[in-house]
Order: sequence, then structure tokens, then C-alpha cells
Amino acid sequence: MGAPELIVPGTAAGGPPVGGSGTANTIPRWTGTTPSTTLEDSALVQSGTNAIGFGTPKTWGTNFTLNAIQLSESASLSADINTTYLAANQYFDSPGFSNNRIKANFAARYLQNGATGDHSFQVAPFGAADSVISWTTAMTILNGGNVGIGTASPTDSGGWSAGRILDVRSPSAGTSAVLYVGDSGRATNTQLGFYGSGYGFVGTVTNHPFRVLQNNQLRGEWTTTSLDISSTFGYGLKLPATPGNTNPNTLDAYEDGGTAGSGGKTWTIADSSGAGLALAVASCQYIQIGKLVTICVDVTFPVTASGANASLTLPIGATVNWHAGTVSFQSVGGGGLAELTVMCNGAEIAFYAGTTSARQTNANLSNKRIIFAITYFTSQ
Repeated sequence: MGAPELIVPGTAAGGPPVGGSGTANTIPRWTGTTPSTTLEDSALVQSGTNAIGFGTPKTWGTNFTLNAIQLSESASLSADINTTYLAANQYFDSPGFSNNRIKANFAARYLQNGATGDHSFQVAPFGAADSVISWTTAMTILNGGNVGIGTASPTDSGGWSAGRILDVRSPSAGTSAVLYVGDSGRATNTQLGFYGSGYGFVGTVTNHPFRVLQNNQLRGEWTTTSLDISSTFGYGLKLPATPGNTNPNTLDAYEDGGTAGSGGKTWTIADSSGAGLALAVASCQYIQIGKLVTICVDVTFPVTASGANASLTLPIGATVNWHAGTVSFQSVGGGGLAELTVMCNGAEIAFYAGTTSARQTNANLSNKRIIFAITYFTSQ
């Protein structure tokens, strides 16, 4: 009996045998005319026990149920029991159970996790051929729709229940993370981000205005010279009831919040002359914005013969002495005064006759109603 022969399909038994030669582990192909009787090497090579590749692929190692196709010298498609991988310059090395570079270059891959429905994009720096890859997650899309840039776990740190999150992280501690939205036709970008030194920001990269819209209507505009939140837009500048910053140089270092319809916050105005006078207070209110304080007072002195200099308390101490204010004087019991000047002197309110330096005593203001407003500076 002769040696067994491979018979070409479609030919009679005993027909021409298959001829040709090939390279070990290379998947053959029929060549010549149909029906062909000759096999030769194809471009496909079996690499290891569970991978094929084109050209001269790397030897892929066994990783449980990993199967792979190396598409070129630097691209591969592989899958295990749960995940599909599309990679550039990466293969799996069985002895070290590691992801290695096919050649000296950068590496990148996309992962689609069938168990969780998540998607991940990973990158790696330049490295030598066959060197072990250490992946860094560039972007993640979770099955719920949350997107993370620079993080594999985009989280809802703001507590927005059942919301959609775009979580952008810097590559390392102390570096910045910025989202740019702009016009591709010119260098105009709006930026939203976090600066590495520890603060968040929003604005424009160039000197173009930054606008705030509500209901698609302009409500405010920042330019290189001004912040405009005016009646032109139908809105004014509203300060919250509780200051968020105690720095007196900032706009939100203020005290306001009197009851609805009032002009500001009230305080207990009192006699500070040492005479222990019981004042009749119709109203006393103040508002502070930064270092600037404005007070409005309507008070009546009792009948008194005290010769002590008339003195009333301030809600917030003045930093510079002798701020002058305006006074409206009304006599209650007759014997009115011609004119008064009110001054803030450190922690007290003092009164002078007209524009002179003659300070008024309690007796001078006995049974007199005095209405005045004054603005002064404070360090508080």
C-alpha cells in the first residue's frame, strides 16, 4: 500500500495529489488555477495556541480564554471571557502574564467590557520592544452614561442624584484639569476647570467677553474693564444673607438681611456718654459692603441736664476718625438747634454745632429728635 495522499475535492480518487511546501505554523492557501492542487504560505500565521496574525506576529501567550488576531506589526484585536480589546502596539506575553509592546513605540488600547457594559480608553508612554506596558486610563464611559477623563471611576462628588456626570481629572496631584469649548475658526475658547494650586475657574481664554445667560437671555457680562449686572439686563447684583468670605476687601464681606421691606440690618444703638440715658429709637439700620458701612438713624434724646459729650454707639467700628455725615434735625420740645454735624469717631457717633468744633453735650440735645445718615470705613 502506498503513502496516503490528499486528494483535491472534485477530482476522482487517485487524481493528482496536492503539492507544494510551506512554513511551520503558517496557514496555507491554494494557489494556481481552480481546481488547484498546490498549497503555499498565506499571510496568516498561528501565533501560540490561541492567536493568529498577519506577517510575523508575536507569540501570544495563553490567558485563560484569550483569543487574538494581530492585524499588523502594531495593531491587534483580542478577547477574553468578558472583554474585547482593540490595541495599538500591544500583545499578551504568557510567561510574565503581562501586556507588552510589539515594537519600540507608544501604546494604546480600547476596552469593551461585556460583563459591565463599560468602555475604557487607555494609553502608555514610549517604550522598548517587548517591554511591559503600564496602562493609564485616558477616558472611561460607564454603562449609565457617566464619562470620566483621566479616571476609570467617574464619580458624582457633588451629590447630583441620578444625574449624568462628566468627571475630568488632572494627570497628577497639583496639576490642572480644564475643559475647553471654542470656535475652531479662531482662537476663542471658553474654559471650565480646576487649577493645580487649588481653585476652580470659568471664563474665556482670550479678551473676548464672558456672558451669563438665563432662559437664553443675557443677564450679565464680564469684559476686560467691567462687570455688568445692571437694569439693562433686568437684574441687579444680589448678595446672599450670610457672607461666604470674611475678607473685608471682597464684595461678599458684608452684613445685610434686615426683614423684608427694611433698608438693612438693625443694631441696638445706645448712649455711650456714660450718662446712662434711655434713648427713644424710632429706627436704626445699617448695611456693610466690603469696608464700607452706611447707617441710618432716627433717635430722640431724653430730657437731661447731663454735661457729658453726647455719644452714641456704632454697629461696626470706624477705622478712620471723624467721618462727617448729614443730619436732619427736628425739635420735639422746642428750643431747636440751627444745624448739626454728625461725626464717626472710632467706636462712637459724636455731634457738633453747625460746622464748628463745638461738640454738643447731652443737655444740648435734651428732648431733641435727630435723624441722620452717615457712611464710613471699617476694618471688620
